[in-house]
Order: sequence, then C-alpha cells, then structure tokens
Amino acid sequence: MNQNNDQQKFIYTYSAKENAEIESIRKKYQTPEADSKLHQLHTLDASVYSCANAAAIAVGVVGSLLMGLGMSMVMTPFGDLLGIYEYPLGIAAGLVGLAIAVCAYPLYRAVYEHRKNKVAPRILQLLDELDEQKKDE
Repeated sequence: MNQNNDQQKFIYTYSAKENAEIESIRKKYQTPEADSKLHQLHTLDASVYSCANAAAIAVGVVGSLLMGLGMSMVMTPFGDLLGIYEYPLGIAAGLVGLAIAVCAYPLYRAVYEHRKNKVAPRILQLLDELDEQKKDE
C-alpha cells in the first residue's frame, strides 16, 4: 500500500444532544401530514377541550374583574367619587361578578358537551378507520 492510504483515517463522533436538537428543530419546521388520521384525531380531541377552556376562562376573568371592581368601590377611596352610593353599588357589582364567575363551570360543561357531540361522529369514524388499518397490518 502506498503511504497516503495508510495515513487516511475515518473519524466519526456521535452526539446524542446534537441529534436531539436537530430533531426538535426538524419537528418545528416539518408540516404535519394533513391527511394523517391519527393527527386529525388528536386535533379534533384537543379542540373539544380548548374551546370549552377558552369560554370558561373568559367568563371567569370577566366575573373576577367585576368582583374586584365591587370590592374596590367598597374598600378604597375610589368609591368616594360616587358619594353615598359607593357601598350599595360596590356590593351589587361584587355580587354580579360573583354570579358571572360561578357561571364559568356550567358554561365549560355546556360548551364541552356541545363540541363533543359535534365532533363525535368524525372521531368515531377515524377510530374505526384506524382499527381497520391495524387489522390489515
């Protein structure tokens, strides 16, 4: 053999950390398969919870802010701007805010049930198709 072949070496280094980082970046930019049945199933299932959560959080925040306004009217000089009506208005605002905040959970259940009933046929269809795929494999 000649001297050049003897001096050539193949050096390979493996880094699990680098490969994990590469894969995480790849997943960020890789578009999910739009027609993947499993992906559609996950998306539909998540939409049921996310719609209900968004509605309940919005109502809960509005109710809490209104309760805070009522408490502020009663306990701080902010209420003095209204004169003699500060206490009744503050208590009324707090009670209305409390009533709105209490409605957050029933609203969550209603939106959840409505959304679940709306997407249930498609989810069941996807589950049946995935079961058929498993049986064929």
